[in-house]
Amino acid sequence: LDGYISANEYMIKKALSVYGKDAVQNAINLCAAYKDAGMKYNEFFSPESYQCAYNIILDTGECYNLKMLDISGDDVMKCGFTGKDVGKVLNLLLNSVMLKEISNKNSALVRATERLYSEYRNNKTTQGGINGN
Repeated sequence: LDGYISANEYMIKKALSVYGKDAVQNAINLCAAYKDAGMKYNEFFSPESYQCAYNIILDTGECYNLKMLDISGDDVMKCGFTGKDVGKVLNLLLNSVMLKEISNKNSALVRATERLYSEYRNNKTTQGGINGN
């Protein structure tokens, strides 16, 4: 199952990216406490599976934020992007790494950025910038 990512793992990575480790752990603990107390909680949220995904992500050092991404804004600019598009590209790359679509290796990320720039340059006149902006 190389390259496979569970929904739990992706959701935990997104939460870690937005809220940080402490807040995510607190949310998992709160849900577990609700469950343990017999209180109603979201049945689609399994505290055990989320705790497992959380532990694996942190133990293996998987990328879940821009600081962990093995490409910089300077690298993205060297590929041709400027201004706000640099941040948009970095976030697209981060999402792709979190989904395990791209390896978090500089060479793979630069190749992906070069492909994005080629598509961007070809579509710029009809769509605007990245994501049509």
